[in-house]
Parts: sequence; structure tokens; C-alpha cells
Amino acid sequence: SSKPANWQVDVINVEKQNAKAVKWMSELPDQILLSDINIPASHDTGTAWTTAYGLDLSDKESISISKCQQLFVEEQLNVGVRAFDVRADSFIDHDDPDIVHGSQIAQCRKQDYSKLSLKDVFQKTTDFLKANPSETVIFKINHQGSGKVEDVAKSVDNFIQNKDFPIYKPDTFAVPSLGQVRGKIVLMRGFSFGSYKPVSKTSYFGIDMAGWGGDYDKIPGARQIYDNDGCKVWVQDAYTVNTTEKRSHFEKTIEQAASGEIPEGAYILNFTSCTNPTVIINNARNMTSWFLSRNARAYREGKRVGIVLMDYIDAKMALAIYSNQPA
Repeated sequence: SSKPANWQVDVINVEKQNAKAVKWMSELPDQILLSDINIPASHDTGTAWTTAYGLDLSDKESISISKCQQLFVEEQLNVGVRAFDVRADSFIDHDDPDIVHGSQIAQCRKQDYSKLSLKDVFQKTTDFLKANPSETVIFKINHQGSGKVEDVAKSVDNFIQNKDFPIYKPDTFAVPSLGQVRGKIVLMRGFSFGSYKPVSKTSYFGIDMAGWGGDYDKIPGARQIYDNDGCKVWVQDAYTVNTTEKRSHFEKTIEQAASGEIPEGAYILNFTSCTNPTVIINNARNMTSWFLSRNARAYREGKRVGIVLMDYIDAKMALAIYSNQPA
């Protein structure tokens, strides 16, 4: 059949509302470095509703196997998520790339089932920050799919120049304090420029996180992938593992930070997502159950866990991250 399989699955204990969640950063001091905050994040942010790439927008048949989230962008912000993992492809729209999952596998949709674009994510986040100026939101933007990376780079450049979007525009790649970025979007560039020559300063696009490799299952914990202007980035992204192995990678990363192997002030991107077996929601259920368990909470109490990128994140999981800041 030319139509994708429609796998109907149950969502994981959706916790959508938490009054504290919309402004939890207001309780943190201005001088704290952004990299020293434990931050709830969503892996493959736009995938609450996905359909086969390029289908007519009237076709609402969801590809459940490609879903990594149960909440839409604005809902994620409202439950406390402060970092997005965005995958953009310009195969259809060269000026405003679509948010996708995989190489032309799945197109992400909004709550009204219209396609979700990169501009939509910027606009929804801008609206949220106007209402909650104590907060900041990190965007890690990747190019994914068969469209040109130059189109994605140009689109982001245009958004940077658009004064309607409160994008943080630093002169260096140094880690900012929270006070410097309250009410702003902080970019992390997960794409190359290709042949495109940006109009905006390169530092406005954020730290260069393109091409960080894919063999994280072969090493325990996290490894450093960036060091520039005093800004260091460590990543744990072992995804071709089972949930038991994934827990070990996650906790090893916490151990690296606690021991000083990962220095204070370094960004940590700590993924809980894994694909062995390939049914994402089952892995997410297992990881969520473990993450919220008494033993796991006790292990990470008062420790740095970094930017925690999760599948099927909700208010309860976000709270478990932002309510536990380093001692």
C-alpha cells in the first residue's frame, strides 16, 4: 500500500497544566550561566502529529510510529519545556522550511492539522516569551531531508534579521547568563551553511553543533563536541541502545559532571531517547517510569543533568527536571 501504516497508540499520562511551569525560570538568579541550569527539552519537538511527507493537508492520517511527542509546541512551553530540537526541510517551501522527522518520512502538523513550519515555531515561542519575559528558550535547529541546507540557513538568517522575533544576538560564542537571555530565543546551529553566505553575524546563529557524529552507543556517557570562546558542549546521544543501556549512559553523564570531567559552565545535552526496539512510545514509557522513580530522583538530586531531551515529555517530567537544580 502507498499509504503509511496508521498505528493508534495511547499517550503517556498527559500532564498539561502547571501554574509554576510557565515561569519557573523567574526563581533563578540573573547571574547563573544558561549552561548550568537543568533544562527540560523535547526531542524531535514537532512530532505530536505527523503525516506522510507531502500529503495533501486534508489527509489527517497520523503516522504514529514517527511520533516522539504528545504535546504541541505551545503546550510544551506551557508545561515547562525550555529547549527545542527542531528538524527543518526546505524540499517543499524554500522560504519557510517545514518541520519534519526523518528524510521525507514524516511532516509535522499543528493542532489545526495545517503543516508546522519553522516560522510557526519561532512565532509560537515569541508569543510565549512576550507573556513570560522571565523565561528563555533554546532552539537547536537541524537540517533534515532532501531540501537544500542553504535554504534552511537563509531562512534562519531572515528570522534573525526579523525584529519581530526576540533572538539573542551575541558578538561571541561565550555562554550567556540567564539575565542576558531572559525573554529571548537562544539559537544552536545544527546545520552547515553550505554555499550560503549569511548576512547576519555567524555568532547570531549560535554555537556550531553540525555533524557531531552518531556512534555514541560505543562510548559510556557524554563526550565533548565543541570548544570555542570559552564555550564547551558535551553530548550524550546513545540512541541505538535499549532502555537499560540508555539509563547507564544518562547516569554516567551525571557522574562525569559531578566528578568535574565535564567542567562547570559547559553545556550538557543529555538525551533519554532510544530506538532499540523501534517502538518509540514503549521506550519512552520505560524511560519515564525510571526517570520518575524514587531511586532515579535520589541519584540526580542536586546534580547537573544538563539540557534533558526527552520523548513524550509532559508537565510531570518537566517538573522533575526544573525543580532539581544543581546545589
